[in-house]
Amino acid sequence: MADRPISLLLTLGKQLEKLMTQRLNYHLSTTRQRSSRQFGFREGRSIYHALDELMQQVENCRGRKNHTAIISVDIQGAFDNLPHKSIDEKLTEYNCPCNIETLFSNLLKNRKVTIPTNDVVAQHIQTRGCPQGSCRVPALWNLIADEALN
Repeated sequence: MADRPISLLLTLGKQLEKLMTQRLNYHLSTTRQRSSRQFGFREGRSIYHALDELMQQVENCRGRKNHTAIISVDIQGAFDNLPHKSIDEKLTEYNCPCNIETLFSNLLKNRKVTIPTNDVVAQHIQTRGCPQGSCRVPALWNLIADEALN
């Protein structure tokens, strides 16, 4: 199992990332571009809300004497495999303000994983995944997941 690289940001970088994520979430909320089916990583929504909605759907089906099937999906390595190109495309598609789109896009550009060894420093260009511990990861995941939920 491969782990995501850990990104160590300065406090100022963390604050910028948090502000960018808040602005993205605000834009998506005010323009009503979020799926009502998304419960993860959303303010004011939790697993309890998701379970309540699920139980209401099951009860509705039972009341109409319909069969009910529940499918649960766990996407292994979801954050590790999030393509940067897909994020850029969704930011454009959702008409994000230019400054937010540019900041997120620039954060994903020219990312390298660097591993020092005894002989040489190995580098790999990173075109997918988001740094572990980053506050922007859930917001970017929701950006991509909304399409599947709709």
